[in-house]
Amino acid sequence: MIRRAEPQDAAALAALWNPWIVETAITFNSVPKTADDLRQMMADRDRAGHGIFVAETAAGLAGFAGYAQFRAGPGYATCMEHTISLQPALRGQGLGRALLTAVEDHARQAGAHQMIRIFDQDSACQLLSESAEADIVGRASRPIENRRVAWTDVAPK
Repeated sequence: MIRRAEPQDAAALAALWNPWIVETAITFNSVPKTADDLRQMMADRDRAGHGIFVAETAAGLAGFAGYAQFRAGPGYATCMEHTISLQPALRGQGLGRALLTAVEDHARQAGAHQMIRIFDQDSACQLLSESAEADIVGRASRPIENRRVAWTDVAPK
């Protein structure tokens, strides 16, 4: 089930996100998140009209996705960036795609026109992006030479 994240999800979100922050280089975050950090992030995104969503299974929180404005300023007001994170054992079951759809639908309804994602080459995110027919529009240069950029047009049709 996909639903909006709620403040009581914060500890579970931190437990899911922090191993990616601490043990890998696939996130641009370098400091582990606390439950309070995530509650504040939820409140900030709600105020901005953006969203954080969770995927739940019978076993509990399976993943999350959230989005926010890509960069500050009015020129980026309709350009969003998202994050998706899943329990590693639950990849390949359609949860990432369901979270991506929830984020893109929410962003579209809020007036966004683009959704940007940056990912490691040959990653699960690249496969998800390709399956969602995202346009791969660039490859970052050093020091993140194996990262690629994709975007999806989420403008109302």
